[in-house]
Amino acid sequence: FQDYLKNTLICLNYITNNTLKKYTIIIKGESKFKDVDGGSGSIMLALGILSALYNKTIDENVKATGTINPDCSIGSVLGVKEKLVGIE
Repeated sequence: FQDYLKNTLICLNYITNNTLKKYTIIIKGESKFKDVDGGSGSIMLALGILSALYNKTIDENVKATGTINPDCSIGSVLGVKEKLVGIE
């Protein structure tokens, strides 16, 4: 997860013109599921940070999954069936 987090913060710094460098960001998370790991939460993490930074609410109907790659592109989504079960 560390690599995905690093990619997310690098890309957010890029799109916010380095605004994030002014802040200390503490990320704490828990999962109800064992053995859940990876960067699929990168997109929602990025949206959450931007939401806090710009004091904007994310509509509760927004659902997103996917990684953020080092070049700031969105990666492929794996484990779609498992994620749908988790959402239920």
